[in-house]
Amino acid sequence: MGKVLSKKEKGLMLKTCEEMNIDFKKEQRKINVVQPDLWASGHFVQEEELGRGASCRVLCVRLPKESNKPAALKEMSRKDDFNPTSFVKEISILKSISGHPNILQYEDAFIDDANYYIQTRLLTGGELFDRIHEEKKFSEAETSKHIVRILDGILHSHKSQIVHRDLKPENIVYRVQHGGPETLCIIDFGDAKLVEDKASYEEFVGTAFYLPPEIVRRRKGFEMKKSDVWSIGVITYVLLTGRPPFWGNSNKEILKKIIKGKVAFPRSAKLTATAKHFVLNLVQKRIEKRFTIEKALNHPFIRNHNRGCIKEILQRHGISDGGPKASKNKASRA
Repeated sequence: MGKVLSKKEKGLMLKTCEEMNIDFKKEQRKINVVQPDLWASGHFVQEEELGRGASCRVLCVRLPKESNKPAALKEMSRKDDFNPTSFVKEISILKSISGHPNILQYEDAFIDDANYYIQTRLLTGGELFDRIHEEKKFSEAETSKHIVRILDGILHSHKSQIVHRDLKPENIVYRVQHGGPETLCIIDFGDAKLVEDKASYEEFVGTAFYLPPEIVRRRKGFEMKKSDVWSIGVITYVLLTGRPPFWGNSNKEILKKIIKGKVAFPRSAKLTATAKHFVLNLVQKRIEKRFTIEKALNHPFIRNHNRGCIKEILQRHGISDGGPKASKNKASRA
């Protein structure tokens, strides 16, 4: 692929590979080169466009040579100087965390004269955002059953030192139509980052409603994992109430409320003390007091509604089983 890539592209990709601790030459060999045009090769047949950005689009495709297997294909223009970095980084991240049922599954990568392409499993069930719009808000039981899957997937990601940095209902999709919580899949790792727990980072990344208060300062890698926890807390609040905890007419106004405001629950929500306790400990401004994902998984709000799967999740992650009684006692003392 050396002749295919320009000197500038190779330089950007090499720098990203060094940051991701991966072998650039080895990574190159795993990318399929199709010249001059992937679409003319007959490898894929385009079905429909699923989404579009400034320099990329996501397509629903079929693979004629694989019994018309469906897939999703992200097409990224080589003319955009940001895309060589994004292409290599996204491949590396998805490959390192693929295999978990609640995380987007990486399948393959391609490059032709005009674009980079990332092939992933096709998800057909729609965004969690759309389901919230339809349902208005979820019951505590349904919320818990959704959140346990998100916690499970993000903990899997964190174990590979990958922080998502843009968790929101738009980036959580059902694998199949009318799918239940167990079919949730976390997508869009374009802003994700490989971190070291004790290293410092200062990028301002994310979506206003779901930003943590510490976003305005430099953060250690372990703190950025807690920032993902904050976003999950906001998602929990949105599921339970149908609205975000902090609202404003501009990103600046929203961020100001996140930093200085307090979380309050609408009276119409009629939530239990257990649900409120869970949310408030995820949307906790003092980062040292904010729940870890391990502690969130052991909370009665999660345990009580997920008896069929919680023990397996805890065991798989090597989390000690505090048990409902132990968790409840801790909650009552908090």
